[in-house]
Amino acid sequence: VLTFDDGPLPPYTNRILDTLKEHCVKAVFFMLAKNVRLHPRTARRVKREGHIIGNHSFSHQRLSELSIAKIKREIEKAEKVYMDILGVRPNLFRPPYGDYDRRVSKIIEEKGYKLILWDVNVEDYKSPPFDIISSGIISKTKNNNIIVLHDGSRLGNSRLQTQKALPLIIKGLKKKGYTFFYYL
Repeated sequence: VLTFDDGPLPPYTNRILDTLKEHCVKAVFFMLAKNVRLHPRTARRVKREGHIIGNHSFSHQRLSELSIAKIKREIEKAEKVYMDILGVRPNLFRPPYGDYDRRVSKIIEEKGYKLILWDVNVEDYKSPPFDIISSGIISKTKNNNIIVLHDGSRLGNSRLQTQKALPLIIKGLKKKGYTFFYYL
């Protein structure tokens, strides 16, 4: 499963969507609701093209460091944005930084979400060269793995290297016999 965090962020999300379409691959986009609000057109394209949308919170805070009320507010504020702009309420949740504790887990469960983390992470958010990203993903991926990449950023950082790596990742994994699925 290819997953993308922290978007949408034009132009990178749009170019990633172009690549996914070209290779007939669907993905899961764990969007930051504040970025959905900033870039509704791109967020709507993700939905329109049949990708799954997951809740990644409103503003990318470490939820385990927040009070219960603030955790709920981060999740509920995000839900409102997804409903208002996209007309969907995601059922998948990925906590920012993959950071959660018992309280966060309980709240996520009570709200009807399935907690989704990842198996393969090459830290593309640090913008290493695209060939490092692609070779890392291709070499580390095993059957039924969830791959995390980043199409956006809470700080608006460039995702050019991820965008450039994506076609190589798709081609490399297909060459190894892998197929892509996007249901979790």
